[in-house]
Amino acid sequence: MKLCISNIAWKKSEDKQMYHMCSEMGYEGIEIAPTRIFPNNPYDYLHEAKVWAHNLNEEYGLKIFSCQSIWYGRTENIFASKKEREALIEYTKKALAFAAVIGARSIVFGCPKNRNGFKKSPHENSKISTEFFNKLADVASEYRVTISIEANPVIYGSDFLNSTEETIDFITQLDREYIRLNLDIGTMLYNQERADCIKGYEKMISHIHISEPLLYKIEERKEHEEIFDILKMVGYNKAISIEMKQQDRIEEISKIMQYIQSVFKPNFRKI
Repeated sequence: MKLCISNIAWKKSEDKQMYHMCSEMGYEGIEIAPTRIFPNNPYDYLHEAKVWAHNLNEEYGLKIFSCQSIWYGRTENIFASKKEREALIEYTKKALAFAAVIGARSIVFGCPKNRNGFKKSPHENSKISTEFFNKLADVASEYRVTISIEANPVIYGSDFLNSTEETIDFITQLDREYIRLNLDIGTMLYNQERADCIKGYEKMISHIHISEPLLYKIEERKEHEEIFDILKMVGYNKAISIEMKQQDRIEEISKIMQYIQSVFKPNFRKI
């Protein structure tokens, strides 16, 4: 299991301090919201992004495991017009290209506001969503970057794929190599889902968010140990990312990183 943390948890002015701390604590990398690195039109900076990722690895030994908030600032909706869907597909192509040049093998598809409206016409919108993600899968295969679909509970303002079970079913029906599951612990906690709901589907998981509902500060929970036990049994070797909203103090982030390390890498010993 590869430990990382999303850069939405700290201020941009704290980047270097956090990179150093990740490296010192034995975290293998980070997850990024692209606009935290390039605030405006991040996908237009492929060369700069490649250089930035290279320097991060050279200086701190950190990799980029995933991108999140991939549609930040976009107002189009999957279940609106065909024109809006086409615009989102084109924008996602740019996100995939961006992920590829920085070495991220996954982009997380959360985007709750851009996917609300499914229940207005479930039968029709089921066809729309299937066609939409099949098109994205074609593009993802070109870049060899996985689109990791995240279940978003109703608190985020979405009515499409609100539970882990629904998301697993949708991905299973799509049956596309580069469409996989982002397992979101915050979703599981809010929905009161049992850890064993992922049993039998572990190989479908391409990325994991250790989070709380509404991205509050992570608490110590028995559910983390239950999920670790399941993942350990199947030899899960992909990224596990701490995801929480911006914290006031780096010291608090450090404590959470140590806790997650104690759960998901209990035998880790820093040299």
